[in-house]
Amino acid sequence: MMASDMAETWRNCFEEELICPICLHVFSDPIQLPCKHNFCRGCISEAWAKDSSLARCPECNHAYTQKPSLEKNHKLSNIVENRLLNYRFFF
Repeated sequence: MMASDMAETWRNCFEEELICPICLHVFSDPIQLPCKHNFCRGCISEAWAKDSSLARCPECNHAYTQKPSLEKNHKLSNIVENRLLNYRFFF
């Protein structure tokens, strides 16, 4: 495998980690639940608004007795913002 192929493979794997599992777009205002799964703030808020009886993580199905506070994932937010800035700069 050539170095450029390996770099492309790595970049694709990395970019997959920047995708919200609910909307399947790059994270927008990413938050992290106590179970450590990440979502767009709007996506998880909307998902939980549809079922007000119980809050669950859409990834691992962990049930919360109370809806946890939606804490911003600052590291992920910075990565997403830098990726978008670099994408705009180079393309």
